Amino acid sequence: SSNGYAFIAIVLHWIDNNGKLQECLIDFVELIGDHSGENMAKTAWSTLERYGL
Repeated sequence: SSNGYAFIAIVLHWIDNNGKLQECLIDFVELIGDHSGENMAKTAWSTLERYGL
């Protein structure tokens, strides 16, 4: 972003028992460091581990 901060949102998507698409924002954090796939994956993995997913 133009202010020098980068953020990443982790959103879960699933189909419920009624066939309806559901979604839930589980994390929105500042991305520290490179915008590389490896760094984004580490950030996402940290969130998934925190929630036991």
